[in-house]
Amino acid sequence: MRLFYARRIRCGIAAALVAVAIAVITFTPAAPAGAHDAAPALPRPAGVTAENGDTAGVVIVSWEAVAGAAGYRVGWVAHADYPNHFRYADIPARKTAYTVTGLDPGADYWFIVASRDRQDGAWQWAEGWARLTLSAFAAPDVLDTVVTPVGLLRGEPGAFRGYTLFGTSSNAVYLIDNQGRLVHRWERRFRNAKLLENGNLMGRADGRIWEIAPDGNVVWEWGYSGGRLHHDHLKLPNGNVLLLIRPC
Repeated sequence: MRLFYARRIRCGIAAALVAVAIAVITFTPAAPAGAHDAAPALPRPAGVTAENGDTAGVVIVSWEAVAGAAGYRVGWVAHADYPNHFRYADIPARKTAYTVTGLDPGADYWFIVASRDRQDGAWQWAEGWARLTLSAFAAPDVLDTVVTPVGLLRGEPGAFRGYTLFGTSSNAVYLIDNQGRLVHRWERRFRNAKLLENGNLMGRADGRIWEIAPDGNVVWEWGYSGGRLHHDHLKLPNGNVLLLIRPC
């Protein structure tokens, strides 16, 4: 086995904030812990917005560029899940938008963005959140229209609520929901493809392993010529990747 460093991902869980006024309960997520403990070294991101993408379960988060920023972090959480299941994605400084995939159509989400002035600096979170109710799939215009699901043969009411990832021999990896509807597709022929917490896809083929962003861009790749990548791979909590290798 060989362990190599790919990327470090840090996750945090925000604390809940419940405001009660005139017997009406309103929900506004609190910024991640430590976000406002000290004066920021650079301005916090402003103009955070979120809009539905062209596919259900996809949201495009945008913000204004911060001068001197070394990178950004996008965070999101569903109203129903808060304060659990808070997710993050780290974004290069040259970008001011990020596409979040794999969300629940029709659900209510909150999005926030942070910046920092160096790679090991503290994250400075935006003052405001962007709230968005995701678009759901529209019903067919013609009632007798038959829509064939992708990869779904049978659905039971008690099935676990979530998504299914699978590859095919047609050089593609599909992510579908419980109704068999396509959420996202990667034009890759991967063995043992896995969906990471940041929404990227990790898979291997022909002696190499890749991490691919939802837009198809390669985050990183690595190849091994001294043997064969064998059966499985795992991204560890510290960001390293564990591989099984069979010598030639």
